[in-house]
Amino acid sequence: MIELFFRSPSDGGDKLLLSAHPDANSAGYFVNVSADMLEALSAMVSMADEQADIAADLESTQPEEEPVRELPTGPIEVESPAEALEAAHGLWLVNADDEASDVPLHDAVLANLHKWNVRIDREILDEGWWVTKLGDQAWQISFRFLSRGRIHEAEWVLDTETARLVPENDLAATIGWVRAKKVVRSRPKRRRGGRGRTRRTTNATRR
Repeated sequence: MIELFFRSPSDGGDKLLLSAHPDANSAGYFVNVSADMLEALSAMVSMADEQADIAADLESTQPEEEPVRELPTGPIEVESPAEALEAAHGLWLVNADDEASDVPLHDAVLANLHKWNVRIDREILDEGWWVTKLGDQAWQISFRFLSRGRIHEAEWVLDTETARLVPENDLAATIGWVRAKKVVRSRPKRRRGGRGRTRRTTNATRR
């Protein structure tokens, strides 16, 4: 049995020209075919060529590298508690290993509360943010919420000189951190209430 390789249709279109070797200079064999069969074979050849081109494109395509997020550099201008809270909400939490969360603070808190099944209305949650001025370059950002009959409080420090947000207690480190490739950002365009509210003087001392 001889293995034959298709070369092309004949000039008249009623034959398939074949050769005994894929690199032969000329066809040494032919097969009579009908017009319908020739059309079907041509479609198959075109499809095979298209699939080969797609496979070649996939092999040559390099995987896209994830963009490297650059943390903001300081200093940042903060003139009021409201501006301090706004700045903190938009910053990524940095842990002890100098690694940053995947989403900013406000989104991370909402994502973790949702994961922990803390069902609180958005307006009530936004009332839980507090700001205390610690010095010329630092602000304490606090968040209180009620869960299982207890009030929980997370505290962070915003350093405006370095534009860094660091946790002050374990809850802050946990609730402000998200490590995930994709997180639905639920931060509203405009938050209501709780924006930059300061503690009373008796509570303004950093613990």
